[in-house]
Amino acid sequence: MPGFHLEYYWPASRSVEWERFERMLKIGWDYHDQSQVGLIYTDHRYIQHPVIGFETITQYLNGTGPMNFENAEIARHFLDRLDFEKYLEQEWNLQTWQGKDQALSLAIADQKSTVKVSGTIDNVFEFTDLAKKYNGTIEPLQKPLIEFMRESA
Repeated sequence: MPGFHLEYYWPASRSVEWERFERMLKIGWDYHDQSQVGLIYTDHRYIQHPVIGFETITQYLNGTGPMNFENAEIARHFLDRLDFEKYLEQEWNLQTWQGKDQALSLAIADQKSTVKVSGTIDNVFEFTDLAKKYNGTIEPLQKPLIEFMRESA
C-alpha cells in the first residue's frame, strides 16, 4: 500500500493560529522515494457541518509545490535554524481513488482510519449517504484532523 511519512512543526513562540491548527508546517516524503523531502506550509479555514463534520479549506503558501530538500536531516536542520519544533510524527498508509471531479482517500496512521472526500459538497453528501448503509461505525470529525491525530500520539 502506498504511504508517506510526515513530521509536523510549529514555531517555539507560536501564535494562536498555530495552536488552532489554522497554520501548519510539515516535512514529508513518500515511502518509495526518500530522496525528495518536501517542506509544506499551509493555512487552513474550517467550517463545521452538522452531518459531514469538518470541512477544511486549505491554501498553500507556494502554489507550485513544496520546497524540496535532499534528505530529512537537511530539512530538519533548516527548521531548527528558524526555531521550529516538531510536535508530531506519523507514518501514513494511503489509498486514493480519483474520479473526474472528486477523490476518495482512505488513510491509516496510529491505529486510526480516516476518509477524506475531495470535491464538491454534493460529493461529500453522496459519500455520507452511502456510508449510512455501512454496518460499522463512521464518525465525522468534530475538530481538525491533526488535532484528532495528535490526541492519540
